[in-house]
Amino acid sequence: PGYFEQMGIRMLRGRTFTDDDNETAPVVAVVNEAMAKKYWPDRDPIGQRFRIGSAEQPWITIVGIAAPVKHNAVTETMRTEMFVPHAQWAAAGASAPRGMTYIVRTSGDPYALVGYVRQLVRTMDAGLPIADVRSLQQVTDDALSQPRFATLMLGLFAVLALSLATIGIYGVIALLVTRRRQELGIRMALGARPAMILGMVVRRGMILAATGVAVGLVAASLLTRAMGGLLYGVTRFDPTTFALVPATLAAVALVACLIPAGRAARLDPVRA
Repeated sequence: PGYFEQMGIRMLRGRTFTDDDNETAPVVAVVNEAMAKKYWPDRDPIGQRFRIGSAEQPWITIVGIAAPVKHNAVTETMRTEMFVPHAQWAAAGASAPRGMTYIVRTSGDPYALVGYVRQLVRTMDAGLPIADVRSLQQVTDDALSQPRFATLMLGLFAVLALSLATIGIYGVIALLVTRRRQELGIRMALGARPAMILGMVVRRGMILAATGVAVGLVAASLLTRAMGGLLYGVTRFDPTTFALVPATLAAVALVACLIPAGRAARLDPVRA
């Protein structure tokens, strides 16, 4: 009793568990929306009965439908789930759990209540061991540690790739300006304005950058299937990501081109 309220799980229909759902009452369950749609698509699940396993197992009556939640990872797909009262399930002998998690909601430091909770449980049964005391924030951090590490590594590789792209574009354009120094000087001597030289060099570099971005977009669209397991809150073909990343690359390429292009536009035709 109180589990759904403590965990903030929204009830779509029906009721949650109460103290009346004890070991002497009929066995009840709350199912999630996925289970309700899968097994009772054309009927009202509330009041329906089902059985798990053999015919010796008790009938379970559905009393509520809960909104879907993710128990193990934020990237897991929604599956069919049911919730049952601990006391009833243990008394029915249907795969009785060997332990349970006690949840306390507090507005302050949750660890400040650990001593009180231990004492409270000890007054109910001195033989009950209490272990693995953690805040929900710690539970969440542990569950997200692997995706966060993978995201951090991918982010570092992305920054490295962006840096290499910037250096590469700058190096290519700088080499181009150096090799065409005499040509650029002749163009300026014949009347080419600095803005024309600047535009010519930048255009050459941006053509290279645009080609790379186009190839990258095609490769990214093919690799999204492998990345799907690391995504949360965005789709594999998230339009914002596919728009912002090329725009960022184009902006970086423009800056990398402008430096050597500006140097070319300031050439002294006589010295060149």
